[in-house]
Amino acid sequence: MPTAHIDETRLRSFLERGFIEVDFDPSLIAAHIPVIQDGMRRLSQDAEAQSLFAERTIRTDEVGWKQEAGYVKRTDREYKEYFHHQSLPVAWPDTPTTRRYADFFDSCGAMTRMAKDLVMAFVAELESVELIEESDDGLISSAVARSNAVTRILRYPPLPEERGNHAEAYAHFDRSFMTVHWWASHEGLAIFDAAGTAHRVAEQRWDRVALFPGKKFFGLTHGKFGRLGIHGVRDARGTGRSDDRFALVTFVHAAVSEDEARMIRDRKSEFDRAEAACQL
Repeated sequence: MPTAHIDETRLRSFLERGFIEVDFDPSLIAAHIPVIQDGMRRLSQDAEAQSLFAERTIRTDEVGWKQEAGYVKRTDREYKEYFHHQSLPVAWPDTPTTRRYADFFDSCGAMTRMAKDLVMAFVAELESVELIEESDDGLISSAVARSNAVTRILRYPPLPEERGNHAEAYAHFDRSFMTVHWWASHEGLAIFDAAGTAHRVAEQRWDRVALFPGKKFFGLTHGKFGRLGIHGVRDARGTGRSDDRFALVTFVHAAVSEDEARMIRDRKSEFDRAEAACQL
C-alpha cells in the first residue's frame, strides 16, 4: 500500500496552517494521471458518454448532504466540468460506451483507494500524539474507515470572454473530512491559513501531495482546531489562456455522529462568513 511520511512536526504544521504537503512515490501517480486526464478529455467531447454517466445521487450522508457519482458540466457561477468516482458501487450499464472508459474507471479507483490509505495514515498520527482528547482515540480512524471516498476529475476550459477575470472556484470549505489534492496541469489552487493568507502548493509535481481538511474534520475534532481548509481556484496564468486546466482531487469522508452532524449544520453561517472573508 502507498504510504507517505506524516510525522508530528508536519502534523502540527497542518494544524497551524490548515494544510500540508507530503512526499509521495511519483510512480504511483504517474501510472494513473495520464489515463485519467485522457479519459476526462475524451468524456468532455463525448455527448453519449456524458448522458450515460450523468451524475446521480448514491446516498445521503449523516449531515444530510448528497453523495454523488458521475459527470457534471457547470456554466453558472463556476465554469467547469467534472466527474465523480465513488468508492461506493455504482451500477453503470454495461455498454460499448462504458467499456471504452474501463481504463479511466480503473485508474480513478486506484487513486480513490490510495487517498483513503493516505488519510488513514494521517489519522493514525493524529491519534498517536497528544493533540486530541484521549476519549477520542480510535474514534476518528473508525469514522474514516467506515465512510466513503470520492475522486473528482476536473476540467476548467478557458473562460468565455464575457465571464471576465472570474475565479474558477470561489473560496470555500469542502464537505469532506479531508481533501487529497493529487495534481493539476497548471497552478491555480490557493489554500488560506487562519490569518486569511493564500498559499500555493506544488500542484504540477507527481512526488508531492497536498492535504487539507473539510467540514467533517471540524465536526470530528469538535472544532478544537478552528475552521481550517478554506481554498479556491484561480488559474495562475491569468486571463487570456487558450487551453484547459485539469485537476485531480479525492474527498475522503467520515461517518460523523448525530451530535457532530448537528454541530456542522449549526455552524453554517460561521462557515459562510469565513468563506466570504477570503478573497482570491
